[in-house]
Amino acid sequence: MKTLIDTVTESEIRKFFKGQIKIDEPLRDHTYMKMGGHAEFFFLPRDEQDLSSLLAFCKTQPIRVRIIGQGSNLFVSDRKLKCAVIRLSGEHFTEISKEGDAVYAGAGAALASLVAFSGKNGLSGAEFLAGIPGTVGGALIMNAGARDIRPETEGKVCSIADLVSGVDVMDEQGRVLSYSQNELSFGYRCSNFKGKIVIGARLEFVQRTPEEVTALIEKFWQKKKGSQEMERPSAGCVFKNPENAALSAAELIDRCRMKGVSVGDAQVSAVHANFIINKGRARFQDVRRLMAMVQDRVFERFKIRLKPEVEIWDEEG
Repeated sequence: MKTLIDTVTESEIRKFFKGQIKIDEPLRDHTYMKMGGHAEFFFLPRDEQDLSSLLAFCKTQPIRVRIIGQGSNLFVSDRKLKCAVIRLSGEHFTEISKEGDAVYAGAGAALASLVAFSGKNGLSGAEFLAGIPGTVGGALIMNAGARDIRPETEGKVCSIADLVSGVDVMDEQGRVLSYSQNELSFGYRCSNFKGKIVIGARLEFVQRTPEEVTALIEKFWQKKKGSQEMERPSAGCVFKNPENAALSAAELIDRCRMKGVSVGDAQVSAVHANFIINKGRARFQDVRRLMAMVQDRVFERFKIRLKPEVEIWDEEG
């Protein structure tokens, strides 16, 4: 696989790309874990045409393409990544607009912005996303969710899939495709958007008063603050909850007395056992070793092999 620097210069890219280009960009500045090596080229496309042109170029070389959101669910290798990393953070990709009781949200829009928008406009349904970091695009790909605390549906597992009525994506050829509701497929922390880039989504809400929605948002936010690690850098829940198990991943790890266990500056959180935090200068290999220790300990005791929920960029090139 070629590297971008070996293939083309910035001036050549400028012939078809109008957005921002960063060279040798440290990815630790773009991840919640504050960890990761440098990307040879880091692109912030201006619009869909910019993105399409860039994808078409990378495909002809060929050059590996990676998409990054806010880096809230991501562990990145400390080695230099020989690829093109793309972030949809421009105004075109972060816009949120109201269409009756529905909302169209760009993939680069922060979940916090979507939650705030729904509160201001009295649109109920996204309250459970309060306190979940990341972007709309990342939430759709991973089908982000949380347990409901509203009285009428308390304990139900909510996910962004419950809100979605349509999704726009771009394929590897740079073509924009629109998925209708019956073409969408969501599962536990997964969707059918693999190999495609989410551009935006139409989300359906229930109309309430802004005061009612804001109160529910605050209730969800307070629950997150009381039960999750907020003080140190992390990537949220590291492992998926195992299927057909009586205990969650956090409960399994906690029962194995892994809270507080460290490898270098990577540590299993003392607040939430399914979080790994960066105490200062955690290295990628520290985190990977700690993950393996947790998996081995849980398997030894419960015969359950935990699977990562986080995305891991490990390979070179």
